[in-house]
Amino acid sequence: MQVLSNTIINELNGTVLLRNVLSQWSSLPRDLLISIFSRLSTADLLVSISAVCSAWRAAARNARFWRILDLSDWNYITCLIPGYVSFEQVFHRVLRLVRECELIEQVYVPRIADGQDLSLVSDRLPNLLYFSFPNAQVPGLMVYSALINFKSLKGIVVFPNFVLSTKVISLLNQYSPDLSELKLFAEKFGLGKNQKLVKK
Repeated sequence: MQVLSNTIINELNGTVLLRNVLSQWSSLPRDLLISIFSRLSTADLLVSISAVCSAWRAAARNARFWRILDLSDWNYITCLIPGYVSFEQVFHRVLRLVRECELIEQVYVPRIADGQDLSLVSDRLPNLLYFSFPNAQVPGLMVYSALINFKSLKGIVVFPNFVLSTKVISLLNQYSPDLSELKLFAEKFGLGKNQKLVKK
């Protein structure tokens, strides 16, 4: 009986100790949390950090983390989220966490993103400045209709088949007058080599 009660007390002490440790982590100054979180990926902030506690979730909402939304490493993102997850589900999760969508300036989508995903991004983030879309299988018309929703677009990275016509260049000039950077995924590198956009 004494051994059993000691075991229960030790387990309770462990639980109390764990609660104390967790409460110490959650009470870290917000600036320190932001400094630590700045070294993490978008996926870590979205899935892991935001689920720990309300203090960490509040720190993860900091605008500094969401200026560039990089969802290109889809394998890593889906490893963190159990079960099947679509791009749309992840994107909506981002929007719920960030709240102020106008803070997002650049988006890098995974190669699994399709035309509907592209439309979703253009509908929800029309003031996006830079965009990378590495899926060459989406019909050009879907890409064009999404691209003209981006009114402030300064740069894009797409496959050559989307822009190798005077009609497309004309549309881009008309609907995105600030567009100054057009980068193409090189066919010889395949889909896995995503180029990052850099502001001038």
